[in-house]
Amino acid sequence: MMPVHALLLCLFLSFAGAASAQDLAAHQQALLAGQLARIEASRAGVPQLYLLAAGLSSKQDVFKNDVESMRDLFDGHWQTRNRSVALIADESTKDAYAYPTRANLRRAAEALGRKLNPQKDVFLLFLSSHGTVRG
Repeated sequence: MMPVHALLLCLFLSFAGAASAQDLAAHQQALLAGQLARIEASRAGVPQLYLLAAGLSSKQDVFKNDVESMRDLFDGHWQTRNRSVALIADESTKDAYAYPTRANLRRAAEALGRKLNPQKDVFLLFLSSHGTVRG
């Protein structure tokens, strides 16, 4: 049987972990909401490019670098600055970009889809990660 003080410590740690997870989730939602709030709606008569770029692995900086390079290239060459969203799974950018979770990818894609005109605009999804045998 577990001593009472050990049980209390376990309960405290589980609540502290839940609070930290809730704080992280709220922070991630706020980061993504901030990016999505800056997305411009499509302009009439002008084909535009919308970019969703995601670095799906935090194991190496290459994925973060891929996303930032792609975003910078598109922002500079195709003026996507207010039509691009970057999601990066990297500790060094956790306060700048939301993580590329399934939910965040879906929210970002749906938000961009509401802003673009499917009759003339282009949506580009750029994913950078290691692959697996199972996909």
